[in-house]
Amino acid sequence: MGNVLFTENVAGFYQMRQLYKTMICDSIASEIVQNAPATTLKGTLDFDYSVYAITSSVILRDMQHLYALCKQMMEVSDEEIEAYRKEREQIDKGISESDEATDSIINEIMQLQKNIDESKAKLKLE
Repeated sequence: MGNVLFTENVAGFYQMRQLYKTMICDSIASEIVQNAPATTLKGTLDFDYSVYAITSSVILRDMQHLYALCKQMMEVSDEEIEAYRKEREQIDKGISESDEATDSIINEIMQLQKNIDESKAKLKLE
């Protein structure tokens, strides 16, 4: 039962994140494109900051609650999550460095192939 509840809480968290993106981020972007509120003093003053602030606060509170529930269910502390985050950053950094190394190898192989092709072309001329 615990796994199901945990999964539901995680799904709820991501649903809240999507809700935030839609109700706040996308809505503000649309408002800016349609009305360009920051181009005039009146537009800036007429912009409804409070609606976005209140909605953001409610969504944030709900996300924090779901996050706390998930931490409690998994019996992990903030310190353990921070340690995991740092370890994950190192892994991601290693992958990035590995990608750069792979790109370098591919470029070297491409240069070698170019040299081979040029040499083959010279042999045909002679």
